[in-house]
Order: sequence, then structure tokens, then C-alpha cells
Amino acid sequence: MEESKAKIMCYERPAREDMISKLPDPLISQILFYLPTKEAVKTSVLSHRWETLWLLVSELDLNSSEFPDYNAFAGFGDRFLEKSCLHKLKLKIMKRKNDKSCVTWWVNFVARRKLKHLDVEYLYVSRKRLEVMPISLFVCETLLYLRLSLVLVVGSFDSVSLPCLKTMLLEKNIYATDTLNDLLSDVISNKTFVSVFHGGKEENSCLHNLELVIRKDYDDDQCCVTRWVDYVARHKVKHLDVECVLVKREFLEVVPLSLYLCESLLYLRLHRVLLVGSESVSLPRLKTMRLEQNVYPHEAFLQFFISSCPVLEDLSIVRKDGDNVKVLRVHSQTVTSLTIGFEPGDGHMLYHYFDREILGICIDSPRLKYLNINDDVSKCHILSSFISPSVKVNLGGVRYMSYYSGGVVFSNQQVASSFFSCISSVKDLVISETIMKVCLYGAT
Repeated sequence: MEESKAKIMCYERPAREDMISKLPDPLISQILFYLPTKEAVKTSVLSHRWETLWLLVSELDLNSSEFPDYNAFAGFGDRFLEKSCLHKLKLKIMKRKNDKSCVTWWVNFVARRKLKHLDVEYLYVSRKRLEVMPISLFVCETLLYLRLSLVLVVGSFDSVSLPCLKTMLLEKNIYATDTLNDLLSDVISNKTFVSVFHGGKEENSCLHNLELVIRKDYDDDQCCVTRWVDYVARHKVKHLDVECVLVKREFLEVVPLSLYLCESLLYLRLHRVLLVGSESVSLPRLKTMRLEQNVYPHEAFLQFFISSCPVLEDLSIVRKDGDNVKVLRVHSQTVTSLTIGFEPGDGHMLYHYFDREILGICIDSPRLKYLNINDDVSKCHILSSFISPSVKVNLGGVRYMSYYSGGVVFSNQQVASSFFSCISSVKDLVISETIMKVCLYGAT
């Protein structure tokens, strides 16, 4: 009897009230914003009211591989865009031969409706099926972040206007003649400045972070990096990363003199460029510098360039044959981390025929905490000051330690003894097998 009564009470208990459904639509859309797109869409089956609430989210992240086929992916995107107001759109697409074009229309649609973040990535798409980015994207005045991968960028960019753009990543795209140059020139130029008000004072905000990876396939490709670097260096750039890939020595881009006097620069990476001489270098805020396979006017300038960075802490140098530096000298009172390497560069066929006796390294950095030498060419390695016990030293890439000066050849053991006496107190040391044999037997 009691069991039957309990069942009756259970059946008569009122259903738990749905409090979430009573929330206003803007608040529910904000909750759905924090769910993955796939999970947000699933809420449409909860009730009649929830059928369209997921369309109110301002962010859409779609991967075509998560749909049964491309048509389902395209249909979903079309339906969503008809009733939404997106601020962020992220697309990852795998497109096959007969799949229809839809991304151009989607990007055009959102670019005209206050889009802030756009990320379009195609996977394994042939050149014939690349989608064209609409001109409306490049006059989107609300855009903060832009990433394009494997798309087609064509057209005239005489009226580019991206005043709020902070980050732009262009990866493996196809451009019409001079299109990339025109686009980047406009982005870097004052056409993209945005007026910022601080306490009633108007200031000009420009590009603070510039990363360029450039490959020149033809000898007649125009030079543009020098002009771009010069412009940002004069307008308070803080982070500069320039990498030129597979560029012949005679076509290296020249670093403008304005970069040597950039007082706002905090981070600098230069890869395969030409540094010209100057008697004036002042980088008062630079803390991290990466110099990789560059060409210098002479070794004295490189020494001067390094010593002209009064707060430099992290320094990495990768040398190459023909860089005009016989002995690399690092004299710095502030550097705490130093990495030195060597790449054969353009003359790799002559790598084993170098006169190693004339290549060397001389380090005078009393505040070092980490030293990594991965130089398999230079025979001379000299430390001009003793290193504290807390320094981590990695000499795993060093195999030679003889020294040639003024016609006098110092033996391997003499140089090794001098070198290791400076690091004798360190507690963390990695050395190569060859150097160990030099220390023990005096042979390489």
C-alpha cells in the first residue's frame, strides 16, 4: 500500500521549471557563444523556442569535414548567414572538383556587416578551384584579425581601408601581379591608421607588429621589404620579423638605416637580408634579437650593432659563409641568453673547403645565464670573462677549438684549456664527444 502511494505522489510531482528558457534572447545567445558551434546547433531540438536561438550567436566556426558532404556544409552556411550578424567567422574547408563556390559570397556578406575576425583556410585545394576574396573584405572598417590560407587575391587595391586591423596572416595564397605588394603597402601605410582618443587627446595608432615571410622566385621580382621596414620603423613598430626565403645574395633586401634608430623596437628578427654600415645605431628598448644568415658590411659593424643595444637580453646569431664576418665578437653587459650557429648558406658545396683557421667566436658577456654554441665550422672559441656557476652551457655542436693569430697556431689543448677554465665552475654542461677527446688527448 505504501509503495503504491509513493508512486502516486511521484506521478503528481510537478515538472521542474525551465528557468533558462525564461532568459531573454540576448543572454541566451551569450551563453551559446561559449559553446562549440556543433553543440550550439544541437540546442535547436530542445523546444520550438530554441529552434532559431543558436542563429543569434556572433561567432561561427565551421569545418567542412564535419558535415556529411560539401553540399550539407554549404547549405548550413547559407542558412546561418541569412539570419545572423556575425562578428567572427572561421572556416576550414576541403573542396573537391564539382563542389560549388560559396565562400566568396559568405565573406562578402559578413564583410559588409561589421565583421571583426575572419579566418579562412582551404585544405588540399587545386589552384583551379581557389575561391576569390571579394573587394569588400579589404574595405571592412571593423576588421581586427585576418587570416587567409590558399585563396585567390586579385583586383585593384587603390581604396584599401582596414583602419582597425591589428593582425594579418597571409599563407600560401595566389595573388595577381603586384596585388600583394599593393595590399601590404596600403596596410602598412597611413591609409590604415586609426584615430584613438585618450583623455581627449587624439593619437595615431599604427602597425606595432609586422611579420613577413617572402620568397622571391624570379630575379626581376621587385624590392619592397626595404620600403615597408623603413615605414614601420619610423612609426613606432615594436615587433619586427623579416624572413626572406631562397634569395640569391645579389638580390638581398637592404635593411634601411631608420631601423637602426627605432627607439620603440622590442623584438627583431632578420633572416637573409643585407645590413649596411652606419656610424649611428640606437636601439634603447630592444630585448630580443635574432640575426640569421645575413650579410654584414664587416665584422666590426656587427660587433658595434650588438653593443648598441643597451638592454638586450636574448641574442641568437646564425652565421653563413660569405657574411663578411671572420671572428664573431659578442661584447654585451646585458645579454643573458646567447645562441650561436652556422649554416653553409649559398656556398654549401664549398662547406668542407673553408679555411676554418680564420673563423672564430669571441664572447665577453659577464651576465650570461645560458650559452648554446652549435657552430661546426669556427675553430676559435674564446670567452673573455669567467662564467658564473648558474649558467647552462651547451657545446654539443662544437667540434673544433684550435686558434690561429698573427702567424701563431695555438694547439687544441691550449685553446680548450683556456676556454674551459672560464666555464670550470658551471654545473650544467653539455659537450660533444670530439671536444672531450680534445681535452683528454689533444686531437680532433
